[in-house]
Amino acid sequence: MRAARWLWIPLLAPMLWLGCQQYQWTSSTDQSSIRTLAIDPVVNESYAPQVVALLTRDLRDAFLRDGAVRVVGSDKSADARLAVTIIEFDESYVSGRDEDDGRPSSLSLRMTVRVNLISSSESIESILPEDWTFSESIPIYADPSIRESSQSNLPQLTSMISRRIRDHTLYPWKN
Repeated sequence: MRAARWLWIPLLAPMLWLGCQQYQWTSSTDQSSIRTLAIDPVVNESYAPQVVALLTRDLRDAFLRDGAVRVVGSDKSADARLAVTIIEFDESYVSGRDEDDGRPSSLSLRMTVRVNLISSSESIESILPEDWTFSESIPIYADPSIRESSQSNLPQLTSMISRRIRDHTLYPWKN
């Protein structure tokens, strides 16, 4: 009776091996095959002031510093192309002054972008099944000039967005 209890153990190893054989260790998209990446200049469909150059630079820097892919200048030599569009930029009034003179003492900057990772292979139109859209925001406490504070915080906002785009592109299982 005791010997019969242990007969199932030799069957366990093949069952585990066959079951784990079908498991995918990477994302279901084909992002793991990207070795070289071309980054298009950012397109601004919002009224975000002077942000195109900042975001384009921060995107390139984020991918270059990570080192997981090689950033190239030409679509022809790249495995994929990254297209980013700023679709909304908003400066929301958060709080006013004690004197209530109509000027804000703090606001929130929020930027929404649309990202598309496009394969260079003509057989695959897009590596991502659809455009990916997300928003980032930062609070700004400004005194005395809200406009200067808004402009000086744009690099922080574009850096945050660039890191999120990099992480979603290269490490989709993290998101």
